[in-house]
Amino acid sequence: MSLHNETQSSPKKRRLDPFSSPNPKPIKRQHLSTQQSHRHNTRPGTNELKTRIRDIKRLLNKKTDDLPADIRVAKERELAECQRDLDKAELKKLRSKMIQKYHFVRFLERKRASKELKRLEAQRQKLENDNNLDAYTREKGLKSLNKRIKTTEIDLNYTLYSPLTQKYISLYPTERRKQQQQQQPPEPEESNVIYTESGEKPPLWYAVKQSMVDGTLELLRDGKLGVGLSGEKQTHPKDGADTMSLLVRSKQKQPELKPKWNGGDDVRRRKSSGKSGHAGWESRNGREAKEDDSESDGGFFE
Repeated sequence: MSLHNETQSSPKKRRLDPFSSPNPKPIKRQHLSTQQSHRHNTRPGTNELKTRIRDIKRLLNKKTDDLPADIRVAKERELAECQRDLDKAELKKLRSKMIQKYHFVRFLERKRASKELKRLEAQRQKLENDNNLDAYTREKGLKSLNKRIKTTEIDLNYTLYSPLTQKYISLYPTERRKQQQQQQPPEPEESNVIYTESGEKPPLWYAVKQSMVDGTLELLRDGKLGVGLSGEKQTHPKDGADTMSLLVRSKQKQPELKPKWNGGDDVRRRKSSGKSGHAGWESRNGREAKEDDSESDGGFFE
């Protein structure tokens, strides 16, 4: 009887074991998989990349020939990858900074452009349904309204798809002038905005207009087209920090000229600031100083 009871009770224990105690293996595998995916998604920070790039450059710049060729090639590839990751990290950081800096002004101007667009569309619909006007007057009014609607649509897309990595130029600078006339301090967010002087459209407005035709608005917003603040494609992606100079040059419409130095005045200022500085410049530019000695009293620039 005892043997028979043991044989009957053993299957029950086997059936109850899976339900009474959880199986730790699937939980462990799932935990490891999440850890591996988390490690895969995490990337080194900017400081780590800069440190690694500096270390690799120091290693490659050594004059010793002890480094094998295959290791040198591997280090050069690693250096290129680290530099590429650093550029991406800096671009992402710049994007976040610009979004936070101009989000309030973008919101206000987007709201204003959307309201203006709805008003113009309502006027067009009213004009189309007006039977008291003759055909010529209606056609002329519709033509003018369609032109204004097209411009307002570009204004709205400018507030939405202007490159997030570039400085934002306001579409409505008259509000700024009204605030200055009323002697009211501007909003903190609006103090970061660049305003055009004569109220003309900013250069990126025309880039948005072209992107509407090409269907590349999202690429323009994400900065993948390489368009800078001047509205033209940049040769290097990292030239975004100097786009203000491009805008100033495009407004002036003048060729870039090399600066000319007034030899006499500058050298006299350098002499008054100290003899050591003048001696250093004179040692590096001895030939020019000898040529212009009679004219500018030691000047070395034309």
